[in-house]
Amino acid sequence: MVTMQTGIKHILYIITVFIFFIGCQQTQSVETVRVSNADELNKAIANAQPGTVIEMANGEWNDLRIRFTSQGTENQSITLKAETPGEVIIQGKSDLKIGGEYLVVEGLFFTNGASPSESVIEFAIDDVVANNCRVTHCVIKDYNKAQRNLQDLWVRFKGRNNQLDHCYLAGKSNRGPTIRVDLAGNESIKNYHQITNNHFGARPPKGGPSAETIQIGTSSTSMAPSYTMVANNLFERCNGEVEVISSKSNFNEFRNNVFYKSEGSLVTRHGNYCVIDGNYFIGDEENDQIGGIRLIGTGHWVTNNYFYNLKGQVFRSPLAVMNGIPKSPLNRYIQVTDVVVAYNSWVNCISPWQFGVGSNVDQKDVLPASEIRSEAPIRTLVANNVIHNAAGDTDPIVQHDTMDGIDFKSNAINNQGMEFKGVEGLKTMDFSMKKSGEYLWVPSNNITEVEVFNGFEFDQIAEDLVGNSRRENNTIGAILPTLETAPNILDASKYGPGWFDAKPVETEAKIHSVSSSEELVKVISAAKSGDVIELTSGEYALNRSLKIDKKLTIASADATSRSTILYAGPAETPVFEMNPKGALT
Repeated sequence: MVTMQTGIKHILYIITVFIFFIGCQQTQSVETVRVSNADELNKAIANAQPGTVIEMANGEWNDLRIRFTSQGTENQSITLKAETPGEVIIQGKSDLKIGGEYLVVEGLFFTNGASPSESVIEFAIDDVVANNCRVTHCVIKDYNKAQRNLQDLWVRFKGRNNQLDHCYLAGKSNRGPTIRVDLAGNESIKNYHQITNNHFGARPPKGGPSAETIQIGTSSTSMAPSYTMVANNLFERCNGEVEVISSKSNFNEFRNNVFYKSEGSLVTRHGNYCVIDGNYFIGDEENDQIGGIRLIGTGHWVTNNYFYNLKGQVFRSPLAVMNGIPKSPLNRYIQVTDVVVAYNSWVNCISPWQFGVGSNVDQKDVLPASEIRSEAPIRTLVANNVIHNAAGDTDPIVQHDTMDGIDFKSNAINNQGMEFKGVEGLKTMDFSMKKSGEYLWVPSNNITEVEVFNGFEFDQIAEDLVGNSRRENNTIGAILPTLETAPNILDASKYGPGWFDAKPVETEAKIHSVSSSEELVKVISAAKSGDVIELTSGEYALNRSLKIDKKLTIASADATSRSTILYAGPAETPVFEMNPKGALT
């Protein structure tokens, strides 16, 4: 017996030593290759094996065309990283294409230039797509083509199971979405991409369409399944166009994102079966362009979302449920059907619920039939929601068309006693709100007087907005009254790369007084971003465009006797040529 135990121990010892030896071999196979120029980088990529780490030396890399193609494994990825995160500056005419398996890019900073191709970062190299690849802790800032209507993408997804996380992207001023997920080809559908924990900084208004922050699919591939996850991101002043996010495919999820003072909405533009859960939409007292959620299509679930101080109307309203076009082509508006809007809260929003948005039946005599949005929403459930207005709203519910296809169950509103045209299933109550954090207001306990509606599969809405269980003592609204400590939804450490400070450096604006055309040209060139230029004389004659590549204010020194700019430059040229980073008042 002792001999058998000794033998077993001996065998286990040999196995342990063998495993340790194999582990050491795997550890030894991890190689770090340091590169300091494009030739060394290309050679290192060509020779990379699973486990290789390619380290780019700190400094400025100009006109760099990175083609990162290789084959890592699930257990041993191949990594391209900065020597020090944020100190590898990629500028000029540079871009990054990724093709292969299990590749990681980390810590790069794109600025002071523009991509020479259709995208800055792309998860594909020609026909070779990326799968199971990741871009993390990177920054793309003000990396724009010279003219606003020259189109590109900053990040282009192809392939499957790719991830963009903890990145900061801000300042895209030219045409094209900041991020687009492409679904053309079987290799890119059912992709399960993840866009998580990123900070999308300010995007200035472009004017017109094609300036989304995220676009998932296109109208031509909108019936394809995508399963893209957009979660835990901060969208801060993303003002490119009316759609901050444009979902144009099926089965996408949008969870726990913060939309902070962004002039637009999260829109299910094409495609069906989206989940929109646990998001915050924060507006302000003045801006009437900030929206919430706009719904088109079938099978969406909108749950546990919080809307605060939103003033947008119609297409930008806090909740816009649109009309569809009969037999709609893919690029127009499909009827809203089988949608659930449950357990959401609207606080101090103007006309928060708008149904039949886009209805234009009154224009049927002048518009073609293919443009008449006459199909009102059907088989749609609005349940267990809360509306609270600090000041009475004459129209908290706006009915642009019939609402016969919408069921309202167990909703409550405090409209401060102001009368309005209501609906059955929306109870007027005198409940109060308690402040819990800078932007969060939570209903007091008397909201429990409203019996919660238990609809089909409502048991799957197991938690509220902040993660409290709904299994016991459930109430209507996005947040249960039991909330004690509000989450800091604008905590910068939750979003973007840890090495990058997204807060702009505050500088005091300087006022420049000019009295001649020559002075005006000279001062515009020399002024700092945020400065004010005051025109002290009557007329300024110019024969060439003024290049605006910073934030400036140009004003008459005397508001009662305005100055005049007389422009005599070449035909079809502007007085003010707006360049990247340019903002003019």
